Amino acid sequence: MELCTSFEFSITAEFVETARRRQQAILLADQGVLINTNNDTNLPKQRVLRRQLVRSKGFVQQIFAASKEHNVESDPKLKNVRLTELIVDLRDAVLHICRYFIDCDESLGSAINLQADYSLNGQQNEKEEFLNSRRRGYRRARALLDFQRQDEDELGFRKNDIIDVICEKDEHCWIGELNGLRGWFPAKFVEVVDDRGPDYTIYGDEAVCPEITEKIRGRLASALKPVLEHGLRKFGVLNFASHPWLFIEEISQSFVQKHYNAVYSRLTLCTTFSLDQDGKVLTPEELLFRAVKLINESHNAVGAQMDVKFRSLVALAVSEQCLHLWFALLCSCPEQDQIRTKYYHSWSFVRSPIWRQIKCELRLLAQFSFNLSVDFEVAGIARQKKNLNSMWKKKVLSQMRPETIRSSFDQPLKEGVRDMLIKHHLFSWDL
Repeated sequence: MELCTSFEFSITAEFVETARRRQQAILLADQGVLINTNNDTNLPKQRVLRRQLVRSKGFVQQIFAASKEHNVESDPKLKNVRLTELIVDLRDAVLHICRYFIDCDESLGSAINLQADYSLNGQQNEKEEFLNSRRRGYRRARALLDFQRQDEDELGFRKNDIIDVICEKDEHCWIGELNGLRGWFPAKFVEVVDDRGPDYTIYGDEAVCPEITEKIRGRLASALKPVLEHGLRKFGVLNFASHPWLFIEEISQSFVQKHYNAVYSRLTLCTTFSLDQDGKVLTPEELLFRAVKLINESHNAVGAQMDVKFRSLVALAVSEQCLHLWFALLCSCPEQDQIRTKYYHSWSFVRSPIWRQIKCELRLLAQFSFNLSVDFEVAGIARQKKNLNSMWKKKVLSQMRPETIRSSFDQPLKEGVRDMLIKHHLFSWDL
């Protein structure tokens, strides 16, 4: 202690700062960096380095984008840092979702894997494992409201209970099992959840836990979109930037172009006979085609933007536990090299080997069960349009004269009654 107190007045802040700069200069000199210790700007540890984000460009900026490049894009070192940040942001978004399930249920901590597997052994039979896991799954249903048991053969449950569906032969009354009890219950009182593969959990169901919606549509989709936008070509005379959704649309159609008639007939057959389209019939390629088609039909009706479509596709992908498989389809199939060359530069993530690392990061989400609505963002818009149409009809009817309204409603009734009487007399003669 006496030795330490002897340096009390000899060691000052200036002495510590000078010694630290000298040692830092020695370390940087070993790396081949020439530095002036008297200049603060040469010392990277002396200034605060803040992350610089490239904001979305406006209309005028897109026109004159070629005339002025951002400093981050012009400097190769800073550009590499920026590309690394894109991968890190995506990994953080995936790990954030993994930790969310662990925080909600500590018992899942031992079963959840937080380390991505980059080995080739786990990527060889992913498609077969995906199809097999869906075939051996069984259906469960979530209770929409309370159902009190009256008879011994009934199955009582409370809202948000998970019921094992045993028999669905009757469209009105199903047979299920809950807590060791078996009985029938009204089919309209429950909602089927697709929990093939991992065990179903309410923490991935946005109807029970709405916070999962922001984690998927917000953080995950926002981190995945810049990865797909990197290296995306610009089209047109005005040098407008393209959107990843256009690439996804074209490449999904190319997967089923050769066998379009067969795939379309299978989709029609599934719809007609109420077959399980997702689990027992469709491959990941066909499922991607069906997902893009479904999103376009529902979102184009309300004029949704491509960003909304992309977020809906991500939500559908995690619900089907095939986000990593779809990303691999966008990057790996040799038959679609012409489409990838059309939309992306050679230095993009999609056309570089780094897509394998991104796929391994996304594969961590396949260990969870999600139940997300595809029309989550457009349901409110459709409801507003429906309300506006009803208000417009009421306004038009209020401006019409009562005689006109009465005649417009009575005329079809008179014609219908007249036709019914004529048919009655015609067929009564045969009797």
